[in-house]
Amino acid sequence: MSKKTTPRVIGFGANFQANDQTESTPQTPDESPETFSFEEQLVGIVLKQYDPAGTVAEATEQKSSTELIDEMESVIEPEKNKLYVAMTDAGFQLHYTGESFVWLLKEKS
Repeated sequence: MSKKTTPRVIGFGANFQANDQTESTPQTPDESPETFSFEEQLVGIVLKQYDPAGTVAEATEQKSSTELIDEMESVIEPEKNKLYVAMTDAGFQLHYTGESFVWLLKEKS
């Protein structure tokens, strides 16, 4: 069996080889621009008008996911499971009224 070796570049050409390798390295997450999903953008819109309410008593409004989507008049239909994750990540709580699930919202003053 013969052992394969990679030729080493020594001297002047080694500098070019090293520079070429560093230019092709991918960006780290810190260097790439931050992107948000459509659902996260919708939650950003909700946060401009409402704060998360911790309890039913604190909530000034209770709205379903469908009501929030309709309120934003979006042409794109968000995925409800992704909207749920984005809303809960932002601190909003879902509450069951006995008939449906609603988000507990506290209108900003």
